Amino acid sequence: MNCVENVLNRVTDDTFIEIYKNCYKGFEKRDDVERCSLSGSSAEARKYRKQLNTLVKRSLSETIHDTLLTKLDAKLKELEELKEEQTDVTCKWRPPGNAFKHMIPFDAASKTEEKREIESCIEKEKESINLLKMRLIQKRSKACELRDMIQASLDKIERAVVQSVNEDAIKENVSEN
Repeated sequence: MNCVENVLNRVTDDTFIEIYKNCYKGFEKRDDVERCSLSGSSAEARKYRKQLNTLVKRSLSETIHDTLLTKLDAKLKELEELKEEQTDVTCKWRPPGNAFKHMIPFDAASKTEEKREIESCIEKEKESINLLKMRLIQKRSKACELRDMIQASLDKIERAVVQSVNEDAIKENVSEN
């Protein structure tokens, strides 16, 4: 209501006279339209403005009051219907007593599930590590076999060289004699 009063108070006498005259433009020549004559005097303008403000305030306050009551009644009925619907529905689950103590078993179950997941991941990693160890052992044994073959080949070459050198030395001794 204060907003309406603020708007009505902002309208000056001159502005009111202008608005009043503009309201009746186009109706000057019609006889069926009754209009109060308003000259440019401010006393007359104040009088009409005061009457208009009184009518507007009364009318607006009644309209606002009626609107609020009807909307309030409608909302209260809607709220009552929602309340009745809620009482018909079964109650939602709530933990009895201390909620933290009640949630301990649920937390334990989730922790157990997470522990199982972590253990399965660890087992998979252990299997992959064992597989890598087996491959490493196989590659190492293959490398040892290759090393032994190379060593045997080097030994054969060395013996062949020694034998060849010995044979050459014997041939030289025979040819010198």
